Amino acid sequence: MGVRMFELGIVGNKNSGKTTLIESLLPLLTDLGCRVGTIKHTSHQHSFDTKGKDTCRHRAAGAVMTMAVSSGELALFCGDTALHETIITQVMTKRCDLCLVEGDRTASRPMIFLTRGFNRERDTVPDNVLASYGPVSLSDEIPHFTLDGVEELAKFIFENAMPGGSR
Repeated sequence: MGVRMFELGIVGNKNSGKTTLIESLLPLLTDLGCRVGTIKHTSHQHSFDTKGKDTCRHRAAGAVMTMAVSSGELALFCGDTALHETIITQVMTKRCDLCLVEGDRTASRPMIFLTRGFNRERDTVPDNVLASYGPVSLSDEIPHFTLDGVEELAKFIFENAMPGGSR
């Protein structure tokens, strides 16, 4: 296939195992030499910042962007969704070979579609599915990996999705 991309979506129904799959893929992709970042996309409307904390107070006072920085972590709070793509591009692309994005099945990025809980009559499959993972295959045309095939899926991602994975 030789598809080159930076972002790869990990999508499926609620409780289909997206987070568990990412947890399984991370060490395998790292062992293959890939620097992997992750983004958790949520469709819920809530704030990650905590009311009353300094960062929340900074934003309430008018800061368009606030960072909380400690010796081991950094958190960025930014309500301007137009900046999200810029931040991802400027930060993630400099430090990562591949970014796994959990959720957001409406995006145009290639995706791994998890089939646990999938119902052919009820659920729609995005057009940009690179492969499926789970108990059932989506179709004969889309590569499928069973639940015990996470190592094969990691190799598939490395060879077909990661920049420079297959040369």
